[in-house]
This record gives sequence, C-alpha cells and structure tokens, in this order.
Amino acid sequence: MKSKSFLTSVVVLFATMVANAGSLQRIGHTTLAPRHTSPDDKGMYAAAIDPVNGYAYFVGSYLFKLDVTGPLPVPVGPALSTGQFAGAAIDVAGGYVYFPGASIKRYALGAGNAPVTAAGSLTLSAGAVSCIVIDDSDPNPANHYAYVLSSGAPAKVVKVALSTFTELGAVSLASGEDKALLAPLVDAKNGYAYFVTTPNSAPPNISRVVKIKMPPGSNPPVRIGAIDLDSVPSSIDGGSIDPLHGYAYYGTYDSDPAVSAKVYKVKLEAGDVPPTMVGSTSLQAGEGRLAASVIDPLGGYVYFADDNSYPGHIYQLSLNGPNLPTEVAVLPLQGGTNSAPPPNGTTAANVSADSNLPYGEVFFRSAVFDPVHGYAYFGQDSRPNQIVKVQVATRPQQLLNISTRGRVDADPNEMIGGFIITGSAPKQVAIRALGPSLGQFGVAGFLPDPVLELHDSNGLLVTSNDDWLQAPNAPQIPVSLQPANNSESVILTTMAPGAAYTAIVRGKGASTGVALMEVYDLNPDDGSLLANISTRGLVGGSDNVMIGGFIVGDGTANAQILVRALGPSLSQSGLSNALPDPSLELHDGNGATLATNDNWKTRPDGSSQQSEIEATTIPPTNDLESALLTDLPAGNYTAVLSGKPAAPGVAVIEVYRIP
Repeated sequence: MKSKSFLTSVVVLFATMVANAGSLQRIGHTTLAPRHTSPDDKGMYAAAIDPVNGYAYFVGSYLFKLDVTGPLPVPVGPALSTGQFAGAAIDVAGGYVYFPGASIKRYALGAGNAPVTAAGSLTLSAGAVSCIVIDDSDPNPANHYAYVLSSGAPAKVVKVALSTFTELGAVSLASGEDKALLAPLVDAKNGYAYFVTTPNSAPPNISRVVKIKMPPGSNPPVRIGAIDLDSVPSSIDGGSIDPLHGYAYYGTYDSDPAVSAKVYKVKLEAGDVPPTMVGSTSLQAGEGRLAASVIDPLGGYVYFADDNSYPGHIYQLSLNGPNLPTEVAVLPLQGGTNSAPPPNGTTAANVSADSNLPYGEVFFRSAVFDPVHGYAYFGQDSRPNQIVKVQVATRPQQLLNISTRGRVDADPNEMIGGFIITGSAPKQVAIRALGPSLGQFGVAGFLPDPVLELHDSNGLLVTSNDDWLQAPNAPQIPVSLQPANNSESVILTTMAPGAAYTAIVRGKGASTGVALMEVYDLNPDDGSLLANISTRGLVGGSDNVMIGGFIVGDGTANAQILVRALGPSLSQSGLSNALPDPSLELHDGNGATLATNDNWKTRPDGSSQQSEIEATTIPPTNDLESALLTDLPAGNYTAVLSGKPAAPGVAVIEVYRIP
C-alpha cells in the first residue's frame, strides 16, 4: 500500500535525528579563602543541602555554610572548626546537620544568614559511628530519627531520637558485615536505609548493600537483607538513591585511577524484601575513581565525579528505566595553569589572583544537588577548599500518549498511523482502536466495529486484534485502557527501539465511520521515547476533520513540538484524492486555541516562520500545507486538521517531539 510506505519513510527520517537534552555545563567555582593551616583544610568529604531555603553545608576540617541562590556559592559567616567527617545528614525541619565520628556531632543550621553553631554531641554505647542517615518523613520534627552504623564484628545500626538526641535501640548486622564508611542512602518516604558494608576480614572483601527497615516511634531498626554488589572485590565511595523509581547507584573507587570504574545498579524492592542486583555498567578507559555522586530522578540522570584525575570530570549516566545505566556525557572541568599534575590533595595552595587555578578543579570527594534550581555542587579535596557549581542536564518533556480521531473508509481510505520508538530500550505500548464508545461523547457516525493491525517497517504484519477480549494477553491490558465496548480493539506489545511501525484501523465487514486510534507509553522511564505519530485519513466537510491528541509530560523542560498537516504532497506517493489545502489549529486541555496555521511559511499575522520550520529539517514540501512549531509544558493538547475549502480528501496529521 503506497500510503503506508509513505508514513514509514517519514518516521524513518525522524528516527535518524538524535535526541539531545539540555547539556551538562560547568558554571564556575568558589574558593573558600583564606586557607586554613591549623588545622589544615583537608578534603571536603561530606556535604548536605537545604534546597528550599538555598543553603549548602560542606565540611573538611572546617564547616562552611554557603548561600547557593546566586551565580556562585557565597560563604555565610565564618567557617567553624569541626574536624573532618566522612558523611553528613541534614534535618532541615529540625534545624540541624549531623556528622558521624567518635561521637555524633550536631550543629545548628542557623536561620537565614545566621552562621552555623555547635549544638552538642552524642556518644553511642556501640562506639564510634562511621555513617549516618535521617528519617525525616514525618512532618513533625519530634518524630525524626537518625540511623547510624557503628563498625564492629558484626557492625550495628543504632537508632537515635533526634528530638531528645538519645539512643533508642539497635540491630546487629550479619556475619561479615563489619564496617561501612561511605555512600549510606535513605528512602525516608518508604521507610528504609541502605548501608554499603565491606567485610573487615580476609579477602575477597566484596562490598554488600544492606537494607534496614526504619520503623516508626521507638521501635528498633530491623535488618531486612542484603545483596553483594559483585563477585570480585570492589571499593565503593559514592552513591545515589532514586526512591521515585526504586533504584540505587554506586560507583567504584579503585587504587589505580586508570582502572575503568563500574556503576552498579541495585533494585531497592518494595516492602520488606531484600534488594536485588540489576547489574553494572563500566565506564570508558581511564574513567575511574568515582568518589562523589548526585542524582536527578526527574531529569533521568545520575552523576559521578572523580578523584585523582587531572583535571577532574563529571560523568553523566542515564537512569535508563529498569535497564542498566548508560554513560551519555563526560564534562571535563577547569584544568590548572601548572603543567605538572598536582600532588594528592594539592599540598601547595590551589589558588591564584584570578579564576584560573594552578592545579585546576580536581580531587572531588563530596556533592549535593539542588533540585529547585537544577544545579549540583562538588567539594574538592584541595588546599584551600573549593566548591564547583555545575548545571545538570535537562530532559525535554516527552509524548506519553498520542492519538488521532478521523474517518475510516474502505481501502485505500483506512486510518493509518506511523510511529517510532527512539532510545536504547524496548518499550511496552498499548495501541487502541475505538469506535462505538465515541458515541457517548456525542460523535455521530462512529465506526461500529474497528479492527486493528500492527505492521513493521517492512510492511509485514506483526499482530492484529478484533475485539480486545480476544487478545491472548487481554488480562494484562491495564484496567484504565480496557475499552468500554467489547467490539473495540487493543494491541498490548513490546516494541524494539529505533524502528518504525504502522498501525492500521479498518472497519469490520467494510464498515465505515469515525474512529480513534491511540498509542500509550506504558513505561516513560524505560530509557526510550515514543517520539511521534503520523496518521493518514480522510478529511471531509463539516465535522469530518482529523483530530490529533497528545499528552506531554515526564520531563524537566518544555517540549518543542512540531505539528504538520500534509495534503498536496501526498500525490507524490500515488494518491489521487489528496486534500488540496489543509489548515491546522492547536488547542490546550481546556479547549482554548493556542495557535493556528494555514500555509506553513507564514503565521496568521503575515510574519514568516519559514526559517524556524526549516531548522527542524522536516518542513512540509508544499506551500499550501500547514505547520505549527511551539514549546509546550506538561499537559493535554489537541491538533485539528481541516480542509480549505471544506472539500474531502486524504491528509496526514503528524505530531513530532523535536530533539
């Protein structure tokens, strides 16, 4: 069928366009001068952030409070000599930040621009504390608790009531789970903490993630279970948790910085179920010693910074849904003016009269993420201490549901939809063909019994359905997508990425009428995108317009959407009854008109939009065809294709998310 091959060629063209999110960018650094020598600055191994109020807290041998609302971090008040810590946990509502050590040290955050101040310490009966997390899920600070790991044989996790700063109870870990220092993670909403332990015994010293339940009130913690990260020794330094999707990510820190690092992905598992391994991703050659991490679950990325690499780097990995993370970008940071690589921790002063550091931005040991403004801050192990500000990548909103309503006639005037899956992971979709249920929305002349077919890019039939209850996997169709009428059709299937597909809606027994074809993305976080839909159908007079509906969402930045209405150019594909002059309207979820177009090179006010449309690389080829290019926030939208004049003809309506 020539019309079907036309749609396939359109979507294959679009598939060659590579999606490009807003890039990871270095903003600059703040030097926390003057340099301290008694005690020495030492490395900033711990940090915490209060993103709502705009303050970050970094500690080396000194604790700094930083205002992060401006172009670069600005110290607030004098630095406080505290000693060096390997971790930090903040209780914003309670007004304190906590650090593990021989005792748990507590410091008051200080309201506004008030400096931090010492607020006591707590020595535990189990001994020194190596790492700490906080359960602040209850809005009332009186019900906030700390869970701290005290090394031993085995180690213990101790629960502390923060309102009274007293020890409540403890749980002993399993044999071999002796110590933990870095990358403790917490899923406060769901009530679990995760500690990375390394056996304090003979090799192989395999790192393990232990899941701890954080029960409410004075109930002691409970060890749920654990998972080994690997079958070979691995040292873990940095990690990040994504409670939104249920995964944790850990980076390896090898003694040799030239050894490629691994990033492990762990599935947290719901409830009192031990975590499970997804697997690991190896970085490129020479990309090693991952020592600080932040995560942006809404943006879809996790970031790791390195230590002992000159200059320093930030590695960006896509979370990739349930699949292994994939490395998508590396950001080299500012190098130094000194031609020789710096000594470990830069024993010489790493500061100059301008912004060009003699030893560069190196030796990253701590990091925090500000989700309010979209910036990450990385602390250096340098003298004096320095903080590097980085803008994280943005992810455009994507198409979560694309649909077209139009008239279905006999061959060759069926409704034909072409679409593609971009990305790296297979995508599960639900494709629906509705007819009778449109009647309840006042649609007259609906298709009484739609039949749905799915074809691959070669035109071969993949599967078909007539009457959705007859589908072999009908019980797996989400309840919300099960049609109201049994004669309507659904195909639930998993589709390969980077391929073009065509869905065809016909009337059973050569019946005709108005139908709705829909494609739903059932897992928008799986690392692939539902990129576009191109639907061909018959457009007539009166209410026989073609309507394309789409939902935008699941991103961090507005989506650039191109809507095209094609008619005359279809004659090049052998169609004899192409719509001679299509026009377009775009409406929001409330029905308000956002934009209109008739003849794609000009706007309704007569101004030219030709260069913007041509920049997408897919402008219409006939001047009478229509196009709308606009940035859209998350929401529901409708594009309406009609004929001018109101004479029948075959047209194509397309909705593209432009990379």
